[in-house]
Amino acid sequence: MNNDNAIPFKIPRGLELAERTDAMIAAAINKAGLKDEKAEYCASAMYQIRDLAAQEGWGAKRIADAIKGVSASTVSTMYNGTYPGNWVKTCQRFNNFLAAREAARVYGRMDAFVQTRIGQGLWRLLERTKYNHRIQLLESPEQLGKTRVSSEYARQEDSRTIKVTCQDSGTSSPFSLFLRDLAEACGLSTDHAKILDISFRIRNILDNIDLIIIDEFHKLDDWPDKAVKAFLDYLRTELHADGARGIVLISTNRAIHTQLSAFSRRSGYNTGQLLGRCCNDARSIDPADIPIEDVAALVNRYYAPGKRTLNKLHQAVIEPGIGHFGFLLDILDQAWAEHKLNEQPMTDTLVEECLKDSLESIKNR
Repeated sequence: MNNDNAIPFKIPRGLELAERTDAMIAAAINKAGLKDEKAEYCASAMYQIRDLAAQEGWGAKRIADAIKGVSASTVSTMYNGTYPGNWVKTCQRFNNFLAAREAARVYGRMDAFVQTRIGQGLWRLLERTKYNHRIQLLESPEQLGKTRVSSEYARQEDSRTIKVTCQDSGTSSPFSLFLRDLAEACGLSTDHAKILDISFRIRNILDNIDLIIIDEFHKLDDWPDKAVKAFLDYLRTELHADGARGIVLISTNRAIHTQLSAFSRRSGYNTGQLLGRCCNDARSIDPADIPIEDVAALVNRYYAPGKRTLNKLHQAVIEPGIGHFGFLLDILDQAWAEHKLNEQPMTDTLVEECLKDSLESIKNR
């Protein structure tokens, strides 16, 4: 979206949020200096929030009350083009709110966070690391709840916990991208900011942080060695900072000790000082450890299953090479879609049919 030609008129005072035209929103974005992809992203979110306000008869205050981390002044100043904060991060909150609202419309309570027994163990692990100020390693196959639980923990404890995700090496400087993502997680704007300035501003925020959760640690395997070295140095000296706060490193389908050993052999980097600050036990989750109570908790978001169907679902979830919560939720989502689209009851028969189709599809692959 190129806003160079946006109409630079003054927004009338007292104009309701629902009455803002596309041209007025474009003018506000242009006034803020946003360009290209950022401008398009923010415009899309702001159009949708405006449409919601018109549909529901809401004003800026009612919108702000509904969206976590957004104030009425934030909404007003954004639509006037004078918001001094991070536009992209705030519009991300808009989009997250809109997505959750749509999910609630389609799935009702089915997408609500459910604290499984495995999730409770992860929660205690995060809590322990928050207080012992060590570096905790957490490993498992995909779709076992690591990201969902850690995100929920960070959301609940957002005043003292931050979570950031390592990205694929799609750039020559993935460590710089990590620093920018970390700054965003700290609530800082990175627009037009230099990396040294970002690092300094992060340091000031970290004084009020007890726990940092770093997800997708396995993606460092694809980073250039120089970027990995910079990341590990920063992790040890700035983030952990000799026990200033706890760190949880989350990896999927990769043992972190193996990962670090391979990097050390390849690059000559000394990982000893980092490993000396880690907890002795790297925690891992095995699909075989999923209890039937966890399966029941997730299924009960959709309907009350019979004992036979529940046992079948549990056996599928713990099956080697297949089992995980994602497989279970895919089956339930398929059944729910059939229930909605064809107006048929959500029953054990329907769920077992979806389970059978999924297992046959995996067998054919």
